[in-house]
Amino acid sequence: MYETYFARDGIEKVFRTGKGDLRLGPARHHRWDRLDAYATSFYTASLLWSWSEQTLQRKYPEMSLAEALGHLENVAWVRFGTGKSVREWCTRLSGKADEILTALGATRYLPVV
Repeated sequence: MYETYFARDGIEKVFRTGKGDLRLGPARHHRWDRLDAYATSFYTASLLWSWSEQTLQRKYPEMSLAEALGHLENVAWVRFGTGKSVREWCTRLSGKADEILTALGATRYLPVV
């Protein structure tokens, strides 16, 4: 009984992150297929959030993913070109933003499409 009671802290953190940082509101759907889609979206978003936070913690153990995203809020992704000649890159990177993107496995230049 004690293990179950104290395990709820982790579950509450997942739902708090889902409602806050991920902005996934509560399920207000009455059909099973919609509830299933919501649960799948919530689960996938939670997995991606957790993976990204663990990746970030390797280089910045004191920084949360929400703080890192705050540093990246002014990053702009640019797509230029037409047809097969399309280039993509990001602009307006501060030194900290560049370090955070590198820690998360992203690069300044995206592959050519």
